[in-house]
Amino acid sequence: MKRETVNKLMDILISTSAIVILAGVISRVQHWAYGNQLLWVGFISQMLLSTVEIARLKRIIKKYEEKN
Repeated sequence: MKRETVNKLMDILISTSAIVILAGVISRVQHWAYGNQLLWVGFISQMLLSTVEIARLKRIIKKYEEKN
């Protein structure tokens, strides 16, 4: 995939994960059902996506350093 496409996809996934976390926080504060599950899913997906994003950015930085 092109870098622009991957950037957009990662932005969408990270934003979706943040929205799930916010929904979990609101559910938790309001004592609605499934607040804990939303928080866990949001935090775990955010952690996994951040790990992938960091690895991808390290690869890009390494590629630029090799050029110069």
